[in-house]
Amino acid sequence: MAERSDRRLPVLLAESKKLARAKRRRLSPAARAELAAIHAGVEEALASGDGARIEAAQRSLEEAFARHLARFRKGPVRAWTEPILGAAALALLLRALVVEVVHLDSAAMVPSLLPGDRVLVSKLAYGLRIPGTSIRVGGGEIARGDVVLFERPDGEGKAIQRVIGLPGETIEIVDRIVHVNGQPLRRRLLEERLEYWSHRSDLDFWYPRSGSVWIEEVEEGAHTTLASRSPLALAPGPRTVPEGHVFVLGDNRDFAEGGSDAAGWLLPVEAIRGKVLRVAFSWGPGEGGERGLRTGRFLARPDGSRMVEAAARER
Repeated sequence: MAERSDRRLPVLLAESKKLARAKRRRLSPAARAELAAIHAGVEEALASGDGARIEAAQRSLEEAFARHLARFRKGPVRAWTEPILGAAALALLLRALVVEVVHLDSAAMVPSLLPGDRVLVSKLAYGLRIPGTSIRVGGGEIARGDVVLFERPDGEGKAIQRVIGLPGETIEIVDRIVHVNGQPLRRRLLEERLEYWSHRSDLDFWYPRSGSVWIEEVEEGAHTTLASRSPLALAPGPRTVPEGHVFVLGDNRDFAEGGSDAAGWLLPVEAIRGKVLRVAFSWGPGEGGERGLRTGRFLARPDGSRMVEAAARER
């Protein structure tokens, strides 16, 4: 009996001390004093090695524990569910305020981003927006070349495109070339023919497409764009970007969804929900058409830089 008490009593003593400290404010002064005295007596009994004293100390601690602390002890279900619920709450908070994984189903950003990519979107890249206002606290400035997640002005959900025009600038697209204040953005041919898989989400249908890949240069760097052999998509006339707005455009310059995306959007900055950082992972058809995990897309940047590097190695 003493041997079993020697093993169990230190565990019970540690739990009793932990709960007494954690629930100190919910215990009466008399209960705190009683527990402190019993804890001291248990420690002395354990140090003595006397079996009779250890058994008496254990009975005393068990009775005090039942009177004052048993109601604070977590059951097995609660012990498992609390950490799980806490982790879920933390994940929701991170998604709402810090980072979100967004599934890309559109071909509007080919070749930089592909249908089937899951991208990491930073919610704090441009600061924390005060709800109900256009005021943002902290964060950086929106720059030409940034890939952003935004609420579509037509109310048809969210979309991802690249910032091309900034407030006060006049944007025009002529023969698939973007002109900013009358000056064309420099571009050069990277690859004559790129084959990729596009996707019809309403039918869950994948189908092959192709086009030529170009490198388009902006102040902050460069990114890839795509032009197909199809007739030119409808290009808008000159647009002046108002204050508090940006002009966004897909890298696939021939892509049109409902006739709007190919022409880009004049977007109020309040509609921007975050900045795309990298591809988290990608799932879809590979070169042979078999669907699966596209390992080569893991942590790819949203500028097509891996394609540029691969083309340079081939040369």
